[in-house]
Amino acid sequence: MSERYPEYSQIEFVKVTPPEGEATIIPAHSFDEDEFPDGSKVETFRGKWFGRLYGRGYTMPTAWAGPFDSEAEAKTHIQESHNVDPVSGEPF
Repeated sequence: MSERYPEYSQIEFVKVTPPEGEATIIPAHSFDEDEFPDGSKVETFRGKWFGRLYGRGYTMPTAWAGPFDSEAEAKTHIQESHNVDPVSGEPF
């Protein structure tokens, strides 16, 4: 049984890139501009697919990956980047 499970979503997401640092992708409903430095670039994505692995209990989820044009592309990314089955999350 896998400790992490794939999750895919096509809800609205934002990608926030601070002036210095790495971009963060989060669901738009969780976005609070006060949590990011002034001058951060914000991109909004609607109708695109995103994917990640999440764990039950205390296991931290991976960062959201995307945007992808299809759910199949999101699944391929999860499979190739994490070496797991894109449906069950079981390792290969």
